[in-house]
Amino acid sequence: TDEEIKALGLLPEDAMELARELSLQGSLLAQLGADPLVAQMIAALHTGSWFSLGSNISVLLSRFGGRQGCKLGALVFNFVYARALKRLQTSMSEHGLLLSLPLPTSTAPWCSSTDPPSTSDAEVFDTTYVDDECIMLAATSPALLDQRIEKALSLLLAVFRSFKLVINWDVGKTECLLKYRGAGAHGAWTARCSSGTPSIPVCDGVRLHINTQYKHTGSIVTSSGSCVPAARANASSTMNAWSKLAHKIFGSPKIKMALKMSLAQSLLFSRLFFATETWTCVSDGALKCLEVMHTRVVRRIAGLWNGKKFDARDPDAPHTTDESVRRSLGAPSVQCCVQQGRLRYVARLIRHAPTTLRALLCNSSTGKQSKWSALVIEDMSAMQSLLKPKLDELPDPREDAQPWVTLIVEFPWEWKMLVSKFR
Repeated sequence: TDEEIKALGLLPEDAMELARELSLQGSLLAQLGADPLVAQMIAALHTGSWFSLGSNISVLLSRFGGRQGCKLGALVFNFVYARALKRLQTSMSEHGLLLSLPLPTSTAPWCSSTDPPSTSDAEVFDTTYVDDECIMLAATSPALLDQRIEKALSLLLAVFRSFKLVINWDVGKTECLLKYRGAGAHGAWTARCSSGTPSIPVCDGVRLHINTQYKHTGSIVTSSGSCVPAARANASSTMNAWSKLAHKIFGSPKIKMALKMSLAQSLLFSRLFFATETWTCVSDGALKCLEVMHTRVVRRIAGLWNGKKFDARDPDAPHTTDESVRRSLGAPSVQCCVQQGRLRYVARLIRHAPTTLRALLCNSSTGKQSKWSALVIEDMSAMQSLLKPKLDELPDPREDAQPWVTLIVEFPWEWKMLVSKFR
């Protein structure tokens, strides 16, 4: 009835559109091939989250708080959100807005001379984590990029409006990283700053704020490609955890050093080296940020501070270098930790990398390896030289990637052990 439709917060035309879509395509669960019994269980849970009082036909909704309405609300949202994003991708592809790259035939995230030629393409569209969506656009000139941005925003608004999704355009909620290159770059950027702050007009006076860095899925992305902001954020996060544990855990004489190192790895270094395996350029400034925090932790575990023992009363006690402290504890250097993380991440990419990521890593406009792939190859070559008796039979990864892929996929435990010995 009209009263029930109004109680659900729907307009009559919205209800008719929803009913028409259900009659044509069926429910989302049916489209996904879910078991009918599962659909009945979800319907029962959903029905149990609605309630009414007496003979009042109005549905009472819980609009605030951490647990709003249906227990499967997050799952239902993702179902609808995924359909909206899929339709957006289709619309952008039809308008030629997406970057299309050759899909490599090898599962290795780098190119080798023996790779067969690509037979298909992959479209670079987005990366999504729950409701944190990031869309990528690229063009051969600033003018063409502006045209694609304008068209992409119009398609985004149209698709989201059809699914009754509302975008929060506030600063810090929806932002844009914009980098112009080539002829006309300066003029295009100046035009974006005409309103005082860099922004892009959307509709009805709403503007999309342009930022130089953005935190996406826990890591900071910058328009310049610098990893220093991410390193500072990791060091700050590690310091927050360190300040609560420095004295009671890592300064306690009752806890053995081996246990302290294990705790540091799980509680501190997991924060310090978070997402460093994805960095395409590890600058000296970023390494310095990580080394300051890493040295603080390692020296505390070793019972050293400012180069001297905590219990040393002799002011002339000899200074102990950071390298000697690390060697005494068997701890790798910061550079080595970053390399090990990258090599472990290679194994994950070979098994689970989406096609778009593989296409991005294995394609370069200059015909060379991408920056990240070049770092991986350097790491593998260095590990092969260090562990020569065990890896001597493997070819150069740039010439033939398949033996390395076989080692990583068929012997995952052995690969982890080899990476842990690379220091």
